[in-house]
Amino acid sequence: MLAIFKNIGKGTSYEFNKHALYTPLPSRNRSEEKVKMSEIDNEWCDKHGNKYNLSDNILLITANEFFPNEGYSVIDYINEIPESVDVTIMLKVKTKKNEVAGFNELCNMLSTYPTKKDLILNVTEMEFCETMSLDIDELPSNIKITSQMDRTLNENFIFSNQSFESWAMNCNDKDFSLLLSKLTPQTAERISRMRKICTNFYIYTPDAIKSASNYQKTLFAYDWCCTNVNYDTSATNADGTLKYERKDSQDPIVTFENRMGVCEGRARLLKLLLNNFYMRVPCFLVKGMSGRLQHTWNEILLENDTIIDLDISKQKNRIANNHSELAAYQDGSESNKSSSKRIIM
Repeated sequence: MLAIFKNIGKGTSYEFNKHALYTPLPSRNRSEEKVKMSEIDNEWCDKHGNKYNLSDNILLITANEFFPNEGYSVIDYINEIPESVDVTIMLKVKTKKNEVAGFNELCNMLSTYPTKKDLILNVTEMEFCETMSLDIDELPSNIKITSQMDRTLNENFIFSNQSFESWAMNCNDKDFSLLLSKLTPQTAERISRMRKICTNFYIYTPDAIKSASNYQKTLFAYDWCCTNVNYDTSATNADGTLKYERKDSQDPIVTFENRMGVCEGRARLLKLLLNNFYMRVPCFLVKGMSGRLQHTWNEILLENDTIIDLDISKQKNRIANNHSELAAYQDGSESNKSSSKRIIM
């Protein structure tokens, strides 16, 4: 089931904003008992049983348990009652793990039943894998996609959906060009900068390495990072923890351009240099602890299912507690995690 939502306030609870802009639909035909069970002031239901809510110019949707056969679609509502929405609408999309069917269904609906309103599809809550195919080629020009989350206190750094960025880096040149035309300007600018890093590093890579094994490609990129990208000591406190206002040091773009970053920034840069359309090396982030501090490094999956642990920061006392990226990749491939050999480097 496709879910479009907004988290109102802080914490993990989801709730409706009773002051939302909303014009009631005609002839709702609901019994008094059903009305008591739902918030009808600012919600409506489509014919597929999805419940919608309009709040702070955000279109919300949750599963509808009361009226499975009643109401309008999102586009019907926007087109038939346009005065209720006078600004750009952002649809924040969430799908099941690595399941893009719901998103493609939404794209097809928006392509088939266009609206003059500007829409932004926010995919920050979606999970992407490299083999995904998005049905975005027919999206009208007034519909754009963003992968960017809220800014931190550091206005120069924007959190983005990392799985979306990794997926975009693995698109072929034709699909990547199409994708750029469908993104918001800010997201397109960030994705373009990442792709340029991948392209320039591939051009810099010797031809003998380009045609070599994943192991040789990995060693080349790893040695380059160790030699050219320093640890950013200005981004950490005296106890080794990250300064909140320096989260930009975790970003692979900033790390590459400044030639310095903290452990996560350097690990994400190595992943960017290897896990892309040109180099095609399965490289993943692994998060854990080094002593009392949180730490991030890389795992590489070679052709023979051997797993290499690489750490640009060269921490020795590491304990990994999150192998989610590697596990997700193995779940979608023929690799067998239980039979993999691990090499610590």
